[in-house]
Amino acid sequence: MSKLTSIGNKSWMDEFDEYADDLAYSKRASGISYTRQIDSSTCGRPIIPPKLTERIYGGSEAIPHSWPWQIFYQEEKTCANNKKCYGVCGGTLLNSRYVLTAAHCINNKTNPGAITVVAGLHNKELVSESVRRQFLPVRAIIVHPGWNPDKLENDLAILRLATPATFNTYIQPACLPGPDPRPGSTVYLIGWGSEMLNGQPHHVLKQAPV
Repeated sequence: MSKLTSIGNKSWMDEFDEYADDLAYSKRASGISYTRQIDSSTCGRPIIPPKLTERIYGGSEAIPHSWPWQIFYQEEKTCANNKKCYGVCGGTLLNSRYVLTAAHCINNKTNPGAITVVAGLHNKELVSESVRRQFLPVRAIIVHPGWNPDKLENDLAILRLATPATFNTYIQPACLPGPDPRPGSTVYLIGWGSEMLNGQPHHVLKQAPV
């Protein structure tokens, strides 16, 4: 196994051990591997069901809170003229303490305190929706040790939350998939991102099948 990068006062493996403890794991004598055991009766089951459409280009607005594991996060950073600005991205809530996201989204991978995760979000501009949201600080950033920014290989990171999410109608965890999708499966992309390069992000959560 390649050398793992330290994050704060803990190594990548220390943080992953804590993650694995939450999900339940086993180590095999032939090397380090992890077997996760997630209760499929509680994960991946939205209380508000999504409306699945066949529209691909441009997608369609999702039913509010029908993808309750989709989170939004913002990262405070310094931009031109030393002014504060924010980078934004999405992620998937794995359980009450962990979020899966893309490594390329994170500007400063050694400063978890700059990131705030927002769960229970659908319309970023709807003030009345704010009572459903949870604002969760991040305790640690765990980047895949094989992350290659030049080739965008292993573009994965896990955010460990300092405060656990509370599950309700609007916030639920996703299920982790098996090693391979079933042939012919329809997969849905969800997020607030633009459909075009350098375009403006959407203020509502959108979905599209692939």
